[in-house]
Amino acid sequence: MKREDVLTLLFIGLLLGVSFVGIASSQGDASEAQYLLSLGKSQSLVQSVISLPIIAGVDLDEGSLNSSARGEIFNFVRDNPGVHFRWICRHLGMSIGVVQYHLGLLTSTGHLISRRERRYKRYFESGRFSETDIEVISTLRNGTARKIITILLGEPNLRHADLASLLDISSQALTWQMKRLKANGLVGVETECRKTRYSVAEENLPAIKEFLDLVY
Repeated sequence: MKREDVLTLLFIGLLLGVSFVGIASSQGDASEAQYLLSLGKSQSLVQSVISLPIIAGVDLDEGSLNSSARGEIFNFVRDNPGVHFRWICRHLGMSIGVVQYHLGLLTSTGHLISRRERRYKRYFESGRFSETDIEVISTLRNGTARKIITILLGEPNLRHADLASLLDISSQALTWQMKRLKANGLVGVETECRKTRYSVAEENLPAIKEFLDLVY
């Protein structure tokens, strides 16, 4: 029996049980013995319905991974840390409502955590990454930021103009990107004779190298 069918039966059974009690108690001419008997029958009915999931082998813990869709979403996030909502929907071919529902359960029960990055909410396996790791992964999920980091790993101490040329973006656009990367502690900036040079920040270099190939 499908889990959804079991839960439906559970809900209907509980309603029937409560209704049965209400009818029995409202019988003005019913004796106390008859009322107690009807109450006992209704309680047995409710107990039987509650036992259905156990008989069917269904786990009522909504946060568990017994749902194939929920397990698929969890596995995808585990293998692709830092993915955002739309990316999950697109790559798994699931509707927005389904993904939103299961992500809500997975985060509320502690299987996943989420972090807001500007207009994106990114998801990570709970307990796996430090806050610094999450910051690095979230930044590397940005295409331009990842290109900048990749270039600087190969050519440290690169001038602003040269980096903008390699990226084929304007000087102003690069300035905006570098301010963000510097604020996140991923890039170091040196200014000498009015010339700005960039390098990957040493303190986060191990994390950057570890996660660079993990994101795309």
